[in-house]
Parts: sequence; C-alpha cells; structure tokens
Amino acid sequence: QMGVPGVAAFSVINFIMAFGIMIAYGVSDSLMPIVSTNFGALQSKRITSFLSIASLSILGIGIILFILLTIAPKQMVDIFLESEAQSSAEIALDFARLIKWAFLFNGLNMILSAYFTAMHRPIESVVVAFSRSLVLPITAVILLPKLFGTAGIYFAIPLAEILTFGIAIILLVKNRPSK
Repeated sequence: QMGVPGVAAFSVINFIMAFGIMIAYGVSDSLMPIVSTNFGALQSKRITSFLSIASLSILGIGIILFILLTIAPKQMVDIFLESEAQSSAEIALDFARLIKWAFLFNGLNMILSAYFTAMHRPIESVVVAFSRSLVLPITAVILLPKLFGTAGIYFAIPLAEILTFGIAIILLVKNRPSK
C-alpha cells in the first residue's frame, strides 16, 4: 500500500530501533552473569540492586531516545534519508510519532527476560521474549490495521512492548529474588 517509500521509511525506523535495542542487549547480556552468580550465592539484595541499576540505565536510554524522537524526529530521520526522499521521510515521521513509545518498554522487557534466564526461570523468559518479538507484534499487525488503518501498523510494536511489559511485571512479582 505504501510502496517503495514505505519500505524505505520502515528501514529508517528499524535503524533507529536497532540502536536502542543494541544498547538493551548489551545491558541485559551484562546483567545475566551477575544475577546468576548472586542467585547461586543466595544474595537476593544484590540481585534486586543489579536489576534496579540495569532497569534504570536502560529506561534512561529509552527516555533519551523517546525525547529525541519527540523533539527532533526530522533530524533523526534525515540521518538515514537523502533530501529527495520526501515521501519516505513523511511516512517515517508518522511512524516515529508512534514507535517512540516502544523505547520506554522494549529495553525493560529485554532486561526482564534476561533476569528470568539468570534466575533459572526459562518459561518466564520465553514468555517475555516471544510476547515482545513474535506473538504480540504479529497479532497487532494483523488486528490493528483493520481497526485503525495504516496507523495500526505503526502502533503494533509499541503496543506489543507495552502489553509484554505488563506480562513481565506480573511474572516479576511472582518471581522476586526474595522468593
């Protein structure tokens, strides 16, 4: 429906998303051995502390990216597009307006998935990982455009991340370090 400009716009947004996700991967991969070691040592206070530090760090990065996509979306999109690609830029800006919400949750979801892995809770980790990366995005991409048109496509990823965060918090409450 959006043709070549839509594909280019989607690629631009994916580049921006990849930047935030790579940082989240780094933090979550660094968290796992620290949590796992302290899990084995029965140090629940340390686990809570490390989880808090990782979560606050990644939330800070998410907030920065959210703010950048709020106050300077055109400048971020222009990094990846030539000035002649106006129709792609317009689509990317529409997409950026909604996708920015994902940055407030995607890193936290990755942190919580890594936490569950380190705490020997593979089912919880898989639920979070599959919810954010496969089940909820696909469901949202199928359903939301029927309800909201093109904007539904744009909001599929943020909605999947928000819903996954709710699931992850429920799982976290049931699997706190002290338990």
